[in-house]
Amino acid sequence: MAVSNNITAGLNFVALLSSIAIIASGVWLASRQDNECIRLVRWPIILIGLLIFLVSLAGFVGAFWRVQCLLAVYLVAMIILIVLLLSFVVFAFVVTGPSGAYPISGRAYDEYRLQGYSAWLRHYVADNGNWNRVRACLGGSTACSGLPLKYLSFQDFIAAHLTPLQVGEFLFRSLSLSFVVPCFHCSSLSQTFLIVSLVALIWVYLIACSAFRNNQTEELFDRYKRPFT
Repeated sequence: MAVSNNITAGLNFVALLSSIAIIASGVWLASRQDNECIRLVRWPIILIGLLIFLVSLAGFVGAFWRVQCLLAVYLVAMIILIVLLLSFVVFAFVVTGPSGAYPISGRAYDEYRLQGYSAWLRHYVADNGNWNRVRACLGGSTACSGLPLKYLSFQDFIAAHLTPLQVGEFLFRSLSLSFVVPCFHCSSLSQTFLIVSLVALIWVYLIACSAFRNNQTEELFDRYKRPFT
C-alpha cells in the first residue's frame, strides 16, 4: 500500500478514536441538567462527534482497503469542510476585528464599549434570547472566584491587565474589592487556532487526493494485468 494511503488511514483512525471520545463527552453533558452552559453545547458536541466519526470512517476504510467510492465521499466531505472553515475564518476576522477597547489614563486595563464592536456582534449580543442564555451561562460559573485574593487593593486592581468581564463584574465598596460578584473570563476562539486547523485540513486533503490517485493507478494496473495471468 502506498505511503499516502498509510498516512491517510492512520490520520483517520486517530480521528475516528477522537470522535468516539467527543460523542461520549456530549452524551455525558446531555445527562447533566444543572448548568445553562452545558445545555448550550451538549447537542452541538454530539453532532460534531457523529460527523467526524462518519467522515473519518469513510476515509479510513477508503484508504486502508482501497474502496474508491468511500474515499471519493471522504474527499467531497473534506472539501466542503475546508470551504466552511475558510468561510468561518473570514467571518471571524470581520466580526471580531473591532475590539471595542478604549484606553483609560492611569490604568493598565482598557475600557470596553459596545459601540466599539462590529454591528453584527452588537446585534447578536443585544438580542434578548441570546443575552439571557449567555447571562444564565455566566451566572452558573465560578471560574474567577479566586481573583479577590489576587487583587487585594484598588491599586492592585487598576495596575492589572484585566479582561472586559473581569473589569465589569467587579463591584467596589469603599474603593476596595471586599465585595465581589463572580467574574467571568469569556475568551473567543483563537484566530490562530482556526488558521492552523485550516492548514492542517488542506494538508490532509492533499494527502488523501494522492491516495485516491494511487488507488486509481493500482486498479488500472490490476485490470490490465489480468489477461496476462
